[in-house]
Amino acid sequence: MIDLGLAPSVEEALSKMMEAAESAVKLDPTDGKTHLALGFAYAYHRKPKQAGAEFARAEALAPSDADVLLLIAWFLPALGETAKAVSLAERSLRLNPHYPDWYNQGLSLAFFFGEQYDKSVKYRLLVKEPFALDYAFLAMAYAYLGRTDDAEAVGANVVKLDPNWTAERYLSEAGGYAEKEAELFINGARKAGVPDCIPADKLTEMPNLIRVKSCEQQRAKITGEP
Repeated sequence: MIDLGLAPSVEEALSKMMEAAESAVKLDPTDGKTHLALGFAYAYHRKPKQAGAEFARAEALAPSDADVLLLIAWFLPALGETAKAVSLAERSLRLNPHYPDWYNQGLSLAFFFGEQYDKSVKYRLLVKEPFALDYAFLAMAYAYLGRTDDAEAVGANVVKLDPNWTAERYLSEAGGYAEKEAELFINGARKAGVPDCIPADKLTEMPNLIRVKSCEQQRAKITGEP
């Protein structure tokens, strides 16, 4: 919404997102995609229980819609439901083996958090126009596979494309992640040598940052604060 000029701030964009999703569900409560949209809105508003309920409703209403299933899978690791995310990703592939290009990022994400790093690499390499985040996921998957040279080579593109990218910031802007999945991501960033945590002196610029436990410990160790 911000990029399209439809909202001047993140807060207003989120508010409009929620209003639109709630209206969609009221207009067509039996359409899985409307509940999917409401699930997204709850996730970005950092309401995981409500998001999970809407995603479950979306799946129940659209059990054979590969697009819906993959989009749910894309968000479930944030809720700590990684096993379910992997299952839905695999179902979406069975339902739509000749899928559109945008599937690759969602598939790679689900398999990354499911610790199936070979598959995560496979699908991330199929992304035709990778962003910093794509290179970050690829570098971390390589690092977990012990392919340190590949991780280093790919990881260099992260900061090149986005000098402000950090793993902790990504997790926060996604609405926050369950602790296990958040730490898997942060640890992967450290292994890959890509920026992991927001520096302590930058925290005042990000008052709404959802802080990751190990990043807090790292900052405390560096600053000497308890």
